[in-house]
Amino acid sequence: MNAIHYAIIATLSMTLSKSMVKFLDHISVEQLIVYRMLFALIATFLVIKKQGISFRGTPKLILFLRGLFGTLGLFFLLTLIQRARFDSAIILHHIT
Repeated sequence: MNAIHYAIIATLSMTLSKSMVKFLDHISVEQLIVYRMLFALIATFLVIKKQGISFRGTPKLILFLRGLFGTLGLFFLLTLIQRARFDSAIILHHIT
């Protein structure tokens, strides 16, 4: 597989992920974030373990801030997708 295949797979998976958030409006945004973070944690753990990379990062403050702002951004994105029209939410997400 080359880079174009990976880009197409990533685009399709993100579209599917955002579409599922819109259809799962009976589940709260907080629960969706926990489920998504758990999946990402498990996937990341497996990749890091396979490659033999240390789990501890050196700039701990920067890593903490990245996690904090990433979680806040995900919260606002999922809230926007659940409350606004899907096409408007995606356009606003890509504009910002």
